[in-house]
Amino acid sequence: MQVWRNPTALVIRGLSTLVFAVSLAGLYSKQNIDAQKAIQDRAGALFFMVVNQAFGMLGPVLSSFDTERQVVMRGQNASSLRPHTLVA
Repeated sequence: MQVWRNPTALVIRGLSTLVFAVSLAGLYSKQNIDAQKAIQDRAGALFFMVVNQAFGMLGPVLSSFDTERQVVMRGQNASSLRPHTLVA
């Protein structure tokens, strides 16, 4: 959600996704459709796309962890945050 608030980060993420897609398309565009090797190559391309998108979404989560941890620790130290309130 933070990416939508920062237009520069949105453009950079879009460009990196576009570059990745174009590079994969260039690598796998001349493949033979009938061969078993072509099927395995396409499965490999799909794997790389999934891994790229997964790690792309992991970055914002990891960067916000430290900020959120500080808020939770401050609440616990002030005794205003109990463990049972986090479960609900």
